[in-house]
Amino acid sequence: MDKRLIWLALGSFTIATEGFVISSLLPDIAADAAISVPLAGTLITAFALAYALGTPILATLTGEWDRRRVILWTLVFFVLGNLAAALSSSFELLLIARIVMALSSGLFAATAQGTAVALVDDHHRARAIAVVVGGTTVAVAVGAPLGALVATVAGWRGTFFAIAGLGALAGAILWYRLPRGIVGTKLPLRQRLAATLRPGVPSILLTTLLALTGAFTVFAFVAPLAIEGGGLSPIALPGMLLAFGVGAVIGNIAGGQAADRFGA
Repeated sequence: MDKRLIWLALGSFTIATEGFVISSLLPDIAADAAISVPLAGTLITAFALAYALGTPILATLTGEWDRRRVILWTLVFFVLGNLAAALSSSFELLLIARIVMALSSGLFAATAQGTAVALVDDHHRARAIAVVVGGTTVAVAVGAPLGALVATVAGWRGTFFAIAGLGALAGAILWYRLPRGIVGTKLPLRQRLAATLRPGVPSILLTTLLALTGAFTVFAFVAPLAIEGGGLSPIALPGMLLAFGVGAVIGNIAGGQAADRFGA
């Protein structure tokens, strides 16, 4: 296996950790900003919308750019977004910082997977993508609980500082390790979106939307549900996120094996 894939996975781990750990920070953010927890939850909604809508547009605009250059710039903006979140003086600034992080995260994810494919031969493409995406899975099981643990010690701002540091480390390693000259293919936005209309795809997307809506509606508000609703201590939040992450890993592995054995 090309060891450069591990560093791409580290980038995925860093970005996904920020995306998942925010749920444990909502009560503290709401308290500091003097707003309600549901309003603080718009930090998650804005991130998700910016990620979903911005990624195909940015991927189209940067399709012919050097992929090393794109990856490094996405990490630069991701780090700056985390620093801005940590230093934000208002909820509005924090919201803008999360949108910046979402746009950079989405473009990183798309570009990292394309770069992984370009680094290996045709027979190992699926495995290369699995390694990079594996960083996200590890973030769910390990990164988010660790980020929540940092918040119990250093506050929610400390978590953003820690993620910014990890993002800078990933960027420095990838700057050193990734080769120049890997150029992607520029696909029109219409062609990218056309894939969603292929036979069978809309129903799969709808099923995925409904399933993840149910899961992440609960996950997004796991902190107030656990603390206010369940009477647990804030120190229990890392354990709650760990339980969710372990379940996600088990489900991911079991789902893949079941699909191979019984069919999708």
